[in-house]
Amino acid sequence: MSMDKKKPLKTIIKLLITFLIAFFLGATLIIAVFNIPIEQIRKNASESAAVFAEEGVYPKLYRNTTSTLDNFTDALMILNAINDTNESVINRAMNVYQYDFTKDGAVNALLNYFSGADSKPETTTYARYWHGYLVLLKPALFFTTYSNIRKINLLLHICLLLTISLFWIKLKKPLYIVPFLLSYGSIMPIANAYSMQFATCAYIILISVLILLIKNAKWKEKKDGYYICFLLVGMATSYFDYFTYPATTFGVLIVVYLVLNADAANPFEAILDIVRNGFVWVIGYAGMWISKWVLASVLLNKDFIKAGIGAANSRSSLNSNSEMGEYSLGLVIKINFNNWTNSPITQLLIIFVIVAFLYVILRGKDVAIRNSIFIFLPIMLIPFVWYICIGNHSFVHNWFTYKELIIFGFVLSCIPIYALENVDHPALRKNLKKEKINKNKNHK
Repeated sequence: MSMDKKKPLKTIIKLLITFLIAFFLGATLIIAVFNIPIEQIRKNASESAAVFAEEGVYPKLYRNTTSTLDNFTDALMILNAINDTNESVINRAMNVYQYDFTKDGAVNALLNYFSGADSKPETTTYARYWHGYLVLLKPALFFTTYSNIRKINLLLHICLLLTISLFWIKLKKPLYIVPFLLSYGSIMPIANAYSMQFATCAYIILISVLILLIKNAKWKEKKDGYYICFLLVGMATSYFDYFTYPATTFGVLIVVYLVLNADAANPFEAILDIVRNGFVWVIGYAGMWISKWVLASVLLNKDFIKAGIGAANSRSSLNSNSEMGEYSLGLVIKINFNNWTNSPITQLLIIFVIVAFLYVILRGKDVAIRNSIFIFLPIMLIPFVWYICIGNHSFVHNWFTYKELIIFGFVLSCIPIYALENVDHPALRKNLKKEKINKNKNHK
């Protein structure tokens, strides 16, 4: 067997081993946290009742802008964390028993539980997710309160954004700080910190980008590092996230990857990189999700796979399963886009994009712009493809699924900077000279 044939096989084996290790680690951790004594968790979690009673279910941080907090899902997450049944640890970890909220909603269910109005509520299960957030939430509530978790999240967000900015400077690419901060700002970072529901994908985006900035020079020698990174990011998204805006964990990371590595004169290779890394991310994301259904089915001798597939079909349908009724794909995209642009930071980002494009075009760098657009165009389309494929979820929950459009904003704002960086690329200069010669010939 030649070396060329051995290398892909070695990469596949490494990815398979990485997947299995991450899978067993995830399963072990989710089972382990169900051994934490529940009394202290309940004591600290009870403080959240006052927060939710004051704020309500879907409070807005700022008027006339898309800044809604998801207290409904945060309350649901806390209900999952405090639930305790007589079932075995493995049974509880796989089924994730929760107090039934279908009658009054998760916030009211939590308020009724802690007020004593409903001290013994009915219990149901929510098995199709990993609920990996419980690996962090249960220990966090053991030591502190919901209000403090919000403060810690905000502090960590600030530290991560500052650290990422410093590494852009260290890599001598300080211009990318502006598009990165503006793009992340367009999805309301404070809401991401204050709602645990939104924090999962936000942390995966920020931490994975930071790791890529730190490790890129080393991984350039062997691309296996990139593939393992995208695989683990996909798996982490499936494991921790409550299906909020998952495509962003790939979209933002692949933009950073291209900014650091793509050859401006070889856009086809860049597109191949997008496809390869995207495929690995999908394997990690879908594979981790399906593995939960398989594991639960094996351990509990019950078919969780059928229920999981049914839920997936429901989320991708064109019926909202609510009073909203049916809708068009155009409406899904429109309503998400309107939510995204309903922010002063997004509007500032749009102004930046317009000015940056005009600056590059007026300097006569058309070839660099065209090549850059060709490289980044497939990524720019990701949120719209997501809205088409996951129409139900993207319509019903448009007030947070709009966050997928960080990909669109980040791509648009990076293109002119990338074009300026690569304007002196020998191959592009050669193309520019050819165009000038052709223009002169046509003029004559």
